[in-house]
Amino acid sequence: LHDALPIFMFTKRSAMVAAFTEQVEEVLSDVEVPYTPNAELAGRYGRIVRVDFLAEGRSTKSAILTLSSGNASQAHVAANEIFRRWYDLDTPTRNEQRVTILDDRADVYREDDIQRLRDLSQIVAFSDRQTLSDLLAA
Repeated sequence: LHDALPIFMFTKRSAMVAAFTEQVEEVLSDVEVPYTPNAELAGRYGRIVRVDFLAEGRSTKSAILTLSSGNASQAHVAANEIFRRWYDLDTPTRNEQRVTILDDRADVYREDDIQRLRDLSQIVAFSDRQTLSDLLAA
């Protein structure tokens, strides 16, 4: 039984992240912007970088990554992965705005992680639906 616990925790965490991504997708539908889920973009070093969504607003494309976690250690790991993806997409040939949507229902994020992400993307709290809608529709 003890060995099954980590698997359960991993499954629970994955379900939480998937549910958050679905909620973000609902917002994209509500805002009525065309979008592609799991879009692959060419990044630095010839790497393909997958983003959660590529949304096409009136005049701006938005590459979107979602950050959601129920615990601090997993939030740190997820933030580092998102930072790596934004870094790989931070090239002169990429002109999409980079948006990190933060699941702010739990206060589990380190301030230094948020600051690093803010250096490479716009961070919008999921609870701030108006700002999120305005940003994606632009």
